[in-house]
Amino acid sequence: MALSPEVLTAVLTEVAEQVAILQTELVESAMPLVDEDTLDHLYRASHTMKGLAGAVEMRELHLLANAMELVFSQSRSGALCIDSHTGAILRDASVVCAQLAGGEISADADLTGIDVAGVIARLEAIESSAAPTRRVLFHTTSAPIYSKPSAPPSTPTDES
Repeated sequence: MALSPEVLTAVLTEVAEQVAILQTELVESAMPLVDEDTLDHLYRASHTMKGLAGAVEMRELHLLANAMELVFSQSRSGALCIDSHTGAILRDASVVCAQLAGGEISADADLTGIDVAGVIARLEAIESSAAPTRRVLFHTTSAPIYSKPSAPPSTPTDES
């Protein structure tokens, strides 16, 4: 996909902003990371970066951001605690994101020396070790989404 230089510059600028959010929050936050606002902020940054990377076909950054998003999602649900070990892996991942997003990024960027697959594998191992949770797709009210229709009222039959 050929993008105009203006569009690519805008996307890369936004990706750089999301990487900065990730790095700042992960460095400045105390571990274990339990603050809901911080977790939401980190989740949104990784989600935004995943979408932007996917839109411009930056496959490795998209996959890495997706792996980070899954870890933050598990943490937000309470299934995973971001302790100092997990925090260090997430910080490493944010550094790799910065490397992938820095300077001349394109779908065919030279990724020599950047172990994207290794970092993704570490994140996936963390995410898969989380306690299983029920995934909620939509949360609107406490009312049931589906209720079984009641039987129609019975009507007297005329058998005479």
